[in-house]
Amino acid sequence: MITGLNAVSEKIDEAFGRPPAFTSQPLSQADISVLDRIFGDVGYAVYADDEINRSVIKNFLINAILQGHLEDEGLELALAAVATPQHRSEMALKMIVHGIGDAEALVRQAAVEFEMVPGQEEQAAEPRQLQRVK
Repeated sequence: MITGLNAVSEKIDEAFGRPPAFTSQPLSQADISVLDRIFGDVGYAVYADDEINRSVIKNFLINAILQGHLEDEGLELALAAVATPQHRSEMALKMIVHGIGDAEALVRQAAVEFEMVPGQEEQAAEPRQLQRVK
């Protein structure tokens, strides 16, 4: 199954074609060095993952609201449940594997698992210290 999924992933990448150019200007060696330092840092990887998770969550919630699968109370529970990077990571993964029709149940389950209620966002745990992975 894993090999099959890898092949599907490769076919999807091929269908996307080449990504847009990162920059329209040529890069100097100094530019490349700075970019390597920034994008090679664990902090950037964490930032990029969190931005993706935020996008997944936002799109899922908006879609669920538009399709009538999430009411105001469910939205408030969802907002309380995504207050930390760890919770966003877990919630985004659940949203990817569940359908929009499961939105209300999903956010209620997350609120119980994360022991979060609306208004508790400020009390959410801080992320753990990060270590560089090579």
